[in-house]
Amino acid sequence: MKKRMIDPPSQEDINEGICLKQEELTFERKAFSRTVRWQDWGYRAWCERKVVAEASYKGIWRKLKEVGKTLGFPRIFEVNDHGNVTEFSYTGKVVGEWV
Repeated sequence: MKKRMIDPPSQEDINEGICLKQEELTFERKAFSRTVRWQDWGYRAWCERKVVAEASYKGIWRKLKEVGKTLGFPRIFEVNDHGNVTEFSYTGKVVGEWV
């Protein structure tokens, strides 16, 4: 079976989409009468220079489905520090990767 090639996204596509960045985040959970805070690695999602979601790896996809409804389901990208681009579906599946 021949794999279908997808054209690489333009810079404009990336700018208009949701961009993911993996970084250390502060999480917070209420436990009985106190709030517990801790730091762990997670994803921060940006769209049009605004943070639209923050969560762990599993939680980010659930939050992006909710945010996607209000934003009209833009494309989701992650650009690493080497300039490689990965595009994801709203379930977290990799749609395409470009160097």
